[in-house]
Amino acid sequence: MTIWMNILERKLKDFTILFLMTLFPIILTVLFVNMFTLTEDVEKSINFSVSVKQEKGLLGQTLGTYFKQVEESSGIGISVKDGVEADFVIEVNEDTQEIYMVNQQGEMMEEIVLANLIDEFATAYSIGQVTGYVEGIDMAIPEEVIESKVKADITIPLVATMLIFGIMLGGNFGIKQVVYMKQAVGRRTFTAALSKGKLFAMEYTTSVLIICITGIIGMVVYQIIYHIDFMSAWVGCIGLLIGASLMTTLLGMTIGLYVKEEDMGGNILSLIVTLSAILSGKLMPMFELGDVTQLSPIKPLIEALEELVQYGRFSNGDVLLVYLVGVLGILGGLVVIKLKRQEEVQ
Repeated sequence: MTIWMNILERKLKDFTILFLMTLFPIILTVLFVNMFTLTEDVEKSINFSVSVKQEKGLLGQTLGTYFKQVEESSGIGISVKDGVEADFVIEVNEDTQEIYMVNQQGEMMEEIVLANLIDEFATAYSIGQVTGYVEGIDMAIPEEVIESKVKADITIPLVATMLIFGIMLGGNFGIKQVVYMKQAVGRRTFTAALSKGKLFAMEYTTSVLIICITGIIGMVVYQIIYHIDFMSAWVGCIGLLIGASLMTTLLGMTIGLYVKEEDMGGNILSLIVTLSAILSGKLMPMFELGDVTQLSPIKPLIEALEELVQYGRFSNGDVLLVYLVGVLGILGGLVVIKLKRQEEVQ
C-alpha cells in the first residue's frame, strides 16, 4: 500500500501532464467553438423580408417553403410580404428557369445572406448561377417540398474530439513511468518484495486511474459549459474513457521503451495525438476531409462518444470492442517483447 501511495503521489505532482489533460483541451475547445460559431451568431442576428413572384409552376412555391424551413432551422428571420413592402423581390420564371433577385431596401449583409440561400437552393436542384440570375440546367422540380436543412451542431464533435485528445495526452504518464524505472531511484524499487512485473502493473493501473478521473472531470466541465448530456449515458461514457485510458497509457509505455530520451518520447506522443485529432475530421467539422479520416487511430473513440451523447448507445459496439482489444493487444505485445529483451541483456 505504501508503494502504491508513493506512485500515486509522484504522478499527482506532475502538474504539466495534469494541465495538458484537463485545462489545455478545455481552453482549446472554448477557442474553437467561439471561432467556428461566429458566422452562425452573425446569421441569427439577420432579419429581412422577401416577396416571391411567379406566374406559374412549382418553383416559387418550393422556394417559399425553403425560406420558411431555413428560418426554423437556422434562426435567420425571413418574413414574406407583398410588393413594395418587402426588402427583396424575387421574380421566378419556370419557363425560362430563371430566378432574379431585386434589392429594394435591404442592407448589404442581408443581400449577401439571401444570395447565399438562393445559391444553396439552386445547388440542391443542380442549377447554375450566372450574375444576377439563377439559370436552370435540366432542372426538374419535384412536387414534394425540399427537406429541411438542419445545421450540423459543431459543438458535440469538437467536445468529443478534445475530450479524447486530452485523455490521449495522458500517455505521457506511460513515458515517464518507463523513464522512472530506468533511473537509479526507480531501479531501487525492484529490491522491494514486489516483482518487476507487479511494479510495472501498479504504475500502469495508477496512470490509467488518474487519466480516467481527469477525463470524467473534463466531461463534467463540458456538460456545465455547453450543456452536453453525458449523464444520460454515463456508464457507456465512463467505459469509453477507461478504454481510452488503457490505450493511451500503453501507447506511452511503448514509446518510452523504444526511445532513448523522455523529451523525444513526449514530442512523438504529442505529434501522434495532434495529427490523429486533426485527421479525425471532427476537430473542424465544417471541412470535409474524405477518406483521409480513416488514418486517425482515435476516430472510432470520438465517433463512439458522439453516438453516446446524441443517441445514448453505440451503433457498432462489437466493432469498437474489437478495435480496442486489437490496439491493446498490439501495444501490450510490443511492451512485453521490449521488457523481455531488456531482461535478457541484463
